[in-house]
Amino acid sequence: MPRWHSRSRLFLRDLPPGLAVWLLDAGSLTQRVRRACSGQFRVRVLDQRWARPGRDEARALRLRWDARTWTREVQLLCDGRPWVFARTLIPEKTL
Repeated sequence: MPRWHSRSRLFLRDLPPGLAVWLLDAGSLTQRVRRACSGQFRVRVLDQRWARPGRDEARALRLRWDARTWTREVQLLCDGRPWVFARTLIPEKTL
């Protein structure tokens, strides 16, 4: 199960140089990867469906454990190589 962290200084101090900028950017990760990729960028959709969030996801999103979410999993690729695995959950009640 993933361990969620706040933006505490202790956590930031433990990160390799330059990684905090990527992890804490409030903008679009897709756009950031697109700009960083000097080759061909593309998104590979792995899965998208109605699903229940994991308990850790439900807690982080302040959802009931039995909530339904539109769940999408993708890879962000540069020159055919995966750079990022991304999982997006959109609560049903917000659509």
